[in-house]
Amino acid sequence: KKVVYAFIATLSFSRHKYVEFVYTQNEKSFIQSHIHMFRFFGGVPVTIKLDNLKSGVIKPDLYDPNLNRAYAEMAEHYGLFLDPCRVASPQDKGIVERDVQTIREEFRKMLALNPLLTLSEANEGILSWIENLYGRRKHGTTQEEPYTLFLKEEKPRLLSLPMDEYEISEWKMATVHPDHYIQVNKKAYSLPEVYIGKEVMVKIRQNTVSIYYNDELIKQHIVPYGFRQTDINDFPEHMRHRLDTGMPFYLREEAQKIAPEFEKLIVKILSPNAYINLRRAQSIVNIAKGYPGEIIKLASMTALEEYSNVHPKLFRAIIEKHQELESDKESHEMSLSLETESFVRTSDYFTH
Repeated sequence: KKVVYAFIATLSFSRHKYVEFVYTQNEKSFIQSHIHMFRFFGGVPVTIKLDNLKSGVIKPDLYDPNLNRAYAEMAEHYGLFLDPCRVASPQDKGIVERDVQTIREEFRKMLALNPLLTLSEANEGILSWIENLYGRRKHGTTQEEPYTLFLKEEKPRLLSLPMDEYEISEWKMATVHPDHYIQVNKKAYSLPEVYIGKEVMVKIRQNTVSIYYNDELIKQHIVPYGFRQTDINDFPEHMRHRLDTGMPFYLREEAQKIAPEFEKLIVKILSPNAYINLRRAQSIVNIAKGYPGEIIKLASMTALEEYSNVHPKLFRAIIEKHQELESDKESHEMSLSLETESFVRTSDYFTH
């Protein structure tokens, strides 16, 4: 069973409303419901008075509320004014508050009639109820039919919809790592050396990423199909050749110095797209440099034979397993033979 929430918006003059049932109250869902609402009304209210939900208001304040950045952008796109309700002031949101129980009951009625009710069916049903039943009955306060009054008086006064709907964006903070990259939503994006160690704000859209430092746009990237998006101009001159053509070759060279089997493993990791798997290969090579070549050889053979997807944490675990096996083997060889009461190895072994 899933919890169902209701996004409820009521126009103050006509009492016409928009309702949308959702599974989450997160930022993206909250903004998406606003976009659907504007489309349903066929226009945009001049002002929206909103409850202090975290998806819209980060920090309530009577004079200077801290609005969610993406939500504030949405308001700017549609040209409307956001007016958060005062904290602990239920009279500020009375119109909508009175609708909550009514909407809950309508949802329960639909569910009772259809126990397999889907979310889309519930939303179709509630909008039909708004226009054809609720909207056609006289409202107790206005003594007018909400939908009729909306069409006659309120809709003509709404702001016009913009040519394009707002494209929902997500804002996240990220730190620029020593390798010049930030990592956001499991993807990596390069930045110039001057920003290493700095915190940046990242605006993520469906196809693009915009990166800001101190509210100034410093970089834009296309969202890659793979893991990494690199602009070689973000790197010092002496590193560009490696990134452009040489880094995969360099990693193969380093792996070959350790063991031929390890080179085979690195080649496998870098195929078919070397740059997507570059960071993983770099991490594994760095791990390997801290262990004896013979152990890395054995670990590489195991990784090649038994695993199709080798990542740094797994490779380290394989290494440690082989170390344990080698340690147990040496302990056994060093123990006294029960039959001869002598060391298995000759005395030459102990004279180094």
